[in-house]
Amino acid sequence: MIKNGVLHHIEIYVDDLAITKEFWGWLLYRLDYEIHQEWEDGMSFKKHDTYIVFVQTQAKYKNHPYHRCHSGLNHLAFHASRDLIDSIKKELHDRDVTILY
Repeated sequence: MIKNGVLHHIEIYVDDLAITKEFWGWLLYRLDYEIHQEWEDGMSFKKHDTYIVFVQTQAKYKNHPYHRCHSGLNHLAFHASRDLIDSIKKELHDRDVTILY
């Protein structure tokens, strides 16, 4: 059955796949995603019919640093309970992650 309009996947190219795996792997596990695929230059996490893909940016494309206000992906937003959000916020603080607001 085709689910017209339902998000299938998101693909994000990243500067450092190892750092991305450590950070996003932790967060996505907390949101009940599971590793779906792993290959030399990428990985994906899946929950139900949706998956998020992270791919290592090739060196020839790394000269343009990311900024959330440039054209392109600004942020991802997930549904979560207030209790889960508070718990994740504390864990991010414990990991010395800068929280924007």
